[in-house]
Amino acid sequence: MFMLAAFVKNSQLCARYAPRSGYSVLNSKRGNKNFYKGNRVPSIGRHTKTGQYVTLKWKLPEYVVPDLTNCELKAYVSPLKLPKVPKV
Repeated sequence: MFMLAAFVKNSQLCARYAPRSGYSVLNSKRGNKNFYKGNRVPSIGRHTKTGQYVTLKWKLPEYVVPDLTNCELKAYVSPLKLPKVPKV
């Protein structure tokens, strides 16, 4: 019984040193000087044994752009942001 009471008392004393809100988010300010989290961009190639970098064509992004030859929409440019052209 004495061992159980000592264990409970010891666990209560140690419990207050536990983190209360869990772990914080690991970002570049909390890591060491070599920590770089990146921005979720996949690699487009690989490193070779000689230190070269080879781009793999199947890893390159492929953008599908629609044909806009008959499109009647125009790009909106605010007249307040146009540069002033000097009159000659």
